Formats: sequence, structure tokens, C-alpha cells
Amino acid sequence: MVANFINYAQIEALLKALPTLKTLLSSLQIELKSLYRMSKTGAANQITDEEILEAIALGSYELTDMPRSASSPGDKVNNIIIAKDKIMAEIEEGKDDLAYLKKQLVNDIHVIYEIIEKMDIAISNLTPNQQYILHWVYKEGTSRKTWKDIVQDLNSHRQMVQDDRRAAIEKMEKVLRITVESYTYVMGKIDR
Repeated sequence: MVANFINYAQIEALLKALPTLKTLLSSLQIELKSLYRMSKTGAANQITDEEILEAIALGSYELTDMPRSASSPGDKVNNIIIAKDKIMAEIEEGKDDLAYLKKQLVNDIHVIYEIIEKMDIAISNLTPNQQYILHWVYKEGTSRKTWKDIVQDLNSHRQMVQDDRRAAIEKMEKVLRITVESYTYVMGKIDR
């Protein structure tokens, strides 16, 4: 069976998603540690509706010693309830075992980690100019630089900078060896 590896456009998508993937990896690692703590402390294997709702909603609240005010119903609350119902359905199907959750987290961590490592290694093997270009072209947020800024910073011409970007991604395409299956799996984790 011949492996099907990602292409130029998919590498660009991964470059854009790399900071998000690194954050997701850290988050999953924290979640896994929490599950291990739960199983070691003898916490019940059954997860209650309240625990699920709190876990889903916690990320949207600032932690403070002040009591929380009631939120107004809306899309956010509806999405939390839908997510809770989906988790509870899985639990009712017999997937409530902490071992199952750990296995899922470990798999997610391994796949995401492998892609991040491959991307970091491929980027580190580019020229300093190519690394600089990719960093600023695919950077998220308002601190992203324009082509004009990048050209000025490198004291170059726009076409040369764009050629360097293309050459960098083409070089990455030759060495990355990330399967389309892994790519699709990981992008599905952040496109939710």
C-alpha cells in the first residue's frame, strides 16, 4: 500500500494552524493528567451531567472568587448543552470507562505531537530567510506582516521573497511525510 502524503495547500494550512495545534496539544496533555489523577484518587468512573456541563462551560468563565452571575440563554449555552448530550450519549453506549477516555486522549496527543514535530523539524531545515518568511506570512492575528513589510525587512524584491516561500514549502513537501489521514484527523480536531 502506497502512503498518500499531504500536498502544498495542506502544508500551508498546517503552517497556519501550527500555533493552534501546539496549544491544543498542551490542553490535551493537561486533560490526560487530570484523568490519571481522577483514576488514582478513586474518583467514580461515572461522570455526572453536572461535571460535564461544568467542564464544557469552565473555559468560558474567568476564574474568580466572586460568584458567577446567571448567563442569558443563547447560542453558547445551546452549544454547551448539545456537547453535554453528545458526551452523555457516548457514556450510555458504554464508553464511560476512564481507560477509554485516556486511550482517546493518548491517540490524539500522539498524532498531534507527530505532526508538530515533523513541521518543526522541516522548518528548522529551511534557510533563515525562508523561516522568517513562513513565520510572518502564516502568523495568525494582527501582528502578521504584509508582503511589503517582509520584503523591506529582508531588503529584497517581492518576487524573490514569494519564490523563497514557494521553495520552502516545496522543500517541506518532500521531507514531511505526513499522511493525508493524519492531516485530516488533526485538522478535524481544530475545525470543530
